Amino acid sequence: MDSFKLSDGRDNRTINRDIIKYIAIMCMLINHIAYAFLSDSGYLFQICDGIGKFTAITMIYFLVDGYFYTKSLKKYFIRLLIFALISQPFFYIVFCKGKDYFYLNFLFTLILCLLSVRIYYSKSNISIKYLIFIVIIVLSGLCDWNFLAIIMTLLFLLVRDKRITLFTAYISSAICTSLMTFLPTLKGGKNSLLEIIIGFIFMLFSYVLIRYFYNGKKALKYVKFNKYFFYIFYPLHLIIISLFMVF
Repeated sequence: MDSFKLSDGRDNRTINRDIIKYIAIMCMLINHIAYAFLSDSGYLFQICDGIGKFTAITMIYFLVDGYFYTKSLKKYFIRLLIFALISQPFFYIVFCKGKDYFYLNFLFTLILCLLSVRIYYSKSNISIKYLIFIVIIVLSGLCDWNFLAIIMTLLFLLVRDKRITLFTAYISSAICTSLMTFLPTLKGGKNSLLEIIIGFIFMLFSYVLIRYFYNGKKALKYVKFNKYFFYIFYPLHLIIISLFMVF
């Protein structure tokens, strides 16, 4: 199926959805290893953190796209919730243990993104929809990527409705993310200029892959393996990283 009904000539493109997702989880792995073992004041950390920006925007893109093709929205939601709950203790060890803050892992964020899509296309009263969106945005403050993920979701929905272009959605997301990354420097936090630049580049790299190389299809081989690997990998890599941190 033609994802987001992008331009002609997709039949000549060779990169499928699963290849891009594998790139995304590798970027995520690099990012999470950096958070676990590198000082956040170092340049290598900033590079790895910037690389991780590819993952969030790519996964949100595929979540919005996949919403229209999933056979069961309920099962999709339950899968996300189960693996989010499994992942959370290990996510806490990697990202929150010993810190003065606590937040939920990215699978919880995707659940809120999924609910946002559902509400966006619901036939509820407009006032009720706005109220629910406010609640979702507030709840996103407890999650990885917070309200930025909801903004990206809504931008991709506007692309789907042909109100804006895919490039507009990506560049807007990249600018918002860069501004949020820059805010700590205004409060005397770490210098994140390199992280901003790398993050901006990798978010636009996601756009280039989607816009010019993605063929709008999933891999034809190992369909079930690919489907569940992406769910299993998230808690699995957090378990392995947390074990290295503890022992």
